[in-house]
Amino acid sequence: MNCKNCGNPLPLGSSTCPNCGNPSGGIKSINEINNTNNEPLFAREEPKIEINNNTNFDDPKRKMRMMLIAGGIIFAFFIFILVTVIIPAFQPYKTTPKQQVTEETTVIGDETRGYLTLPGKWEKYYEKKVDTTAIRYSFEDSWIISMDSYDSSEDIPSSSKFADTSIELKKYNKSITDVQKYLTSVADYEAYQVLSFDSESKKWISEWYFMPAEGKIYFISIEGPGEDNKFGNVPNTFVLNK
Repeated sequence: MNCKNCGNPLPLGSSTCPNCGNPSGGIKSINEINNTNNEPLFAREEPKIEINNNTNFDDPKRKMRMMLIAGGIIFAFFIFILVTVIIPAFQPYKTTPKQQVTEETTVIGDETRGYLTLPGKWEKYYEKKVDTTAIRYSFEDSWIISMDSYDSSEDIPSSSKFADTSIELKKYNKSITDVQKYLTSVADYEAYQVLSFDSESKKWISEWYFMPAEGKIYFISIEGPGEDNKFGNVPNTFVLNK
């Protein structure tokens, strides 16, 4: 290192220039540097972080904040229940109108015998061995409905007498059993029903005899495999005219 005043070289450890006597500030020797408190040249104090473990739960402001948070949670839960459960429970159900299913029906009869409305699709039925003036219809090859009308006479003046005649004729048919007679009604007309079982065809036969008008007896018969007769209400659809 040279003197800043005269430019001559400065001896190591000299505090003044030997040539001009100007103070140079000197340069410390290596031994002097090593013997100065053994402190690092660039030492700095790290900031201390204090952790306060003594939380004060009795702080009124803290209590207020916790109460507000809890109240907000309870209020939000109440609104959720109100919207999703309580309000829908008091609202009328919105239902779509049911489509009306029109059941197929068959109307049979004429001006002479009257008319019946039958549920389902029925077809005209002919049986060669049966000699009758009645019109007959069948359903699923299991059920047969017959209807006819007769003028009353001195021999058969009433529907009751006609039913008795039918019972007498069945006595000559050995396959017909369990013959019974009942007083009932057909479409608000007084009627007599004759119930029997055909052991040959395994079918129950229900017959109704009634007089909607003076001087004429009407006849309806239903033959089928069940005693309960699922078409037993058909006679009540009877009308004289369409």
